[in-house]
Amino acid sequence: MYGKEGRYTEYITGSKLVNAIGRAGRAAKETEGIVILARQAQPSNDDFDRLNPSEDDLHVNSMLATEKALEALAVFEELCRVSEDAVFEADDSEITNFLKYVWFISSEIEKLNQATQIEQIEEVLGKTLGWVQLDPSNRSRWLQVANFALNQYQNTEETVRRRWASSGTSIRSSRMLEQIVQNAIADLEGIETPQGTIEAIEFIISNNRLQQILQLPEAPKRKVYTKRRRNRSEINVPTGRLLIDWLQGVSLIQISEIYLSNVDDIDFRFEQLGDFIYSRFEVFLPWVFGTIINWINELLLQNSSASLLPASLPANIRYGVNNPIALELMVRGVQSRHLALKISESWQLQQEESEVISWIRSLSLTQWIDLFDASPNEVRNLLEISRTERGGVVVDLFNTGRAKLNIITEREEYPPTEVTLKRLEESELSPVGVWDGKDLVGTVSSRDQSDIVSLMNTGISFSLEYSVSSNSGLLNLTLIEPE
Repeated sequence: MYGKEGRYTEYITGSKLVNAIGRAGRAAKETEGIVILARQAQPSNDDFDRLNPSEDDLHVNSMLATEKALEALAVFEELCRVSEDAVFEADDSEITNFLKYVWFISSEIEKLNQATQIEQIEEVLGKTLGWVQLDPSNRSRWLQVANFALNQYQNTEETVRRRWASSGTSIRSSRMLEQIVQNAIADLEGIETPQGTIEAIEFIISNNRLQQILQLPEAPKRKVYTKRRRNRSEINVPTGRLLIDWLQGVSLIQISEIYLSNVDDIDFRFEQLGDFIYSRFEVFLPWVFGTIINWINELLLQNSSASLLPASLPANIRYGVNNPIALELMVRGVQSRHLALKISESWQLQQEESEVISWIRSLSLTQWIDLFDASPNEVRNLLEISRTERGGVVVDLFNTGRAKLNIITEREEYPPTEVTLKRLEESELSPVGVWDGKDLVGTVSSRDQSDIVSLMNTGISFSLEYSVSSNSGLLNLTLIEPE
């Protein structure tokens, strides 16, 4: 593959192939895996030589022993000499990751009802690759950093430091999140905890809290511009307002027209919008909101609060929907926010007591289109999720040679008759009918349509017998074995 500088780079060679082989199979399930390499040419001995790693290729270096890490260490040592809050001010990833690890070790030792000592931390560090590769002088320097982290840990209130240890992020970011949470707790005094998705989100991002969230080191840094290159201006996208529109189901086309109308190049406009939504709403904010909500609810429980913030908010942001039914649909395979919200609205208007997926399966394709304003792609998506989750007509037919299918019929009775399957119309989304010659005697239900269409497209031979008894249509399928 050619890189940005026009130089050819081989990505799967030597140690990288070993890494790929190590990832094959299922983690914690299998001890062996298979990697298949395909080459668009006759393989040669040189190919195998390139794939055979040398000893240098397989040598692993600890991040603590790299030149970059030691340079960062020198900077941090100077910071420690001039600032008591150096642990919270470090921004090099090598330093922040090490501090986070020491903080985690301290917390785990504390869980054993022991007062953490630097000797205990040194014992744990002594079992790491870094401690093996570092010379005594640099080990001593890193141990001093560990001592700084331990002192700060011991000077932090117990419940707070344990929260930070479980946050999965740097100590610096944990302190920033703690300040956001304490600010929110103060605002909740004397008011009811908001329960609605939009209300709860608006509360969390109010009082300058969204701006603080976006100042976290982990926050996406990519900016939005009017043009790709020269003579371009930065566009200030109001993340809070866009987030609310995203949750309320505003289409991507409308969002692009509202917030990125200054980008004349349509391709570039949607490219930037896609990056913006992915980095902020699908990755960063769900993680941040999950942490904030967990910590707020933990403090509310300590204060014996009668209600907590909804735990589903991170998922609402991730999928861009604002109610539990739409969220369930997205999790279960609905790909369109528009469709999930329309279905949830219709389901609530119908005041259905049945489970929403069962209700969808009970409707016809025509009802899907009429009730949900579903596009052809959305209908295809519904056909897929309406399939029986386990088994189904195709599985039964191939496993046993026989299968049965309930059919929609308007006839009260119909004797067992050989029939054929054919769509009612030319469209690929048209329902599949059951035909006795030229007479339509039944229709395949929407929940089974995807399976039946798949079966019809296989070219496999099977016979069909259809009957109706007391308004209940039944189609028997029998696999015809090749002679």
